[in-house]
Amino acid sequence: MESRVTRDKKNGRFKRIIQQWSLDNFDDGYVRDGRFVVYSPNHHRANSQGSALRAILAYEVHYNDIATPDYCIHHIDGNKLNDSKENLQKISLGEHTRLHCKKPEIECICITCNKKFYLPQWRLNQGRGRFCSPKCGRIHPNTVEKRRKTLKQNRRNCI
Repeated sequence: MESRVTRDKKNGRFKRIIQQWSLDNFDDGYVRDGRFVVYSPNHHRANSQGSALRAILAYEVHYNDIATPDYCIHHIDGNKLNDSKENLQKISLGEHTRLHCKKPEIECICITCNKKFYLPQWRLNQGRGRFCSPKCGRIHPNTVEKRRKTLKQNRRNCI
């Protein structure tokens, strides 16, 4: 970040003047948490110190489109320091999470019809993955027996 020091005329103290980011001074800034940060205090996504991510600013300048907080700028090649026009893509937060956190699907076998099916890992962690469809879940003997017992208990409780 290019800055210069000048003396304030009113009180005689020194103050630092930081040049605001533009395409002309594209490389002015610093790296924080693996991302390039630049000084742009008037930007809507700037923090309290006036810093914003260069990728957001570069995308908005190149494509003349505003990146609202419910969208993020994705680096296509995975290099967070490469903020060239061809490497930036605006996508929703949910889509960005799915893109980076995709886990492989697990092969399962239905205990009713022995058909192979695939489930995302998070479904298995919820205790699902025994049946290929809701229909197989309803017609499985254990499920039918549990339903009958529950109905009998509920009838006894009501009387």
